[in-house]
Amino acid sequence: MNIVNPYRFSSPALDYIAASGGTVTTDGDYKVHVFNSSGTFTVTDAGGAGSSTVELLVVAGGGSSGEGRLYMMYGGGGGAGGYRNITSHTPSSGAAAYSVVIGAGGNVLSSGGISSIDGISSSGGGYGSGVYTWGSAGEGYYAVAGGSGGGGSYYGGGSSGGSGNSGGYTPAEGNDGGDYNAGGQGAPGGGAGGAGSDSSTTAGNGSSNDITGSSTTYATGGNGSGGGAGTANTGNGGSGSQSSDNGGSGVVIVRYKFQN
Repeated sequence: MNIVNPYRFSSPALDYIAASGGTVTTDGDYKVHVFNSSGTFTVTDAGGAGSSTVELLVVAGGGSSGEGRLYMMYGGGGGAGGYRNITSHTPSSGAAAYSVVIGAGGNVLSSGGISSIDGISSSGGGYGSGVYTWGSAGEGYYAVAGGSGGGGSYYGGGSSGGSGNSGGYTPAEGNDGGDYNAGGQGAPGGGAGGAGSDSSTTAGNGSSNDITGSSTTYATGGNGSGGGAGTANTGNGGSGSQSSDNGGSGVVIVRYKFQN
């Protein structure tokens, strides 16, 4: 009599990465950890044949817009926070706790803060150029470099946008801010998807990403007119106004396969 071994065709269980921290959701066979504020990503199982790597989205805080106090002119839009999407990252110490830092948005003529996790960081967005008085260049007059650069404003040297990709990364984490265009309003800040426009006050240059399971646009430069703070946890720059409007805070998102 032939006896069939019931385990003959079975496969050993695959070992998957496991972790905790942030706000955790499930997208099919993947876990997604969203950090809207600084915290700790703790890997409890480094994984193996099932999965041992994670995808990371690291977006820094956006820069504030400049001020436009003179003759109702607008300051330049704030540059977006640096945007980095690492599709395959092996946690450096295996099963361990990793500090997660979320960059704050720039507040009143200041650049955004750095976001980071496990040695991967992105640079804060530069703040936009401001207009004060004829013949005077006060603090915040020139647009500042950053993950993406702030936009230029009307008048003199402040018309040029700040440069992007401060971290010198490949691919670039962001782009240059726009140069002043026309009409007494500011130029938009640079964003993850492209440089700020030299011919329009509207940015529209963020980058869409579906790491959470649904598409969201991150790291858009601030407009050169209209005012308004950058949206929290997007890394957007503040929009140009007579006053300096804040940039949006950054975000860190981790995604990995936990089952098959």
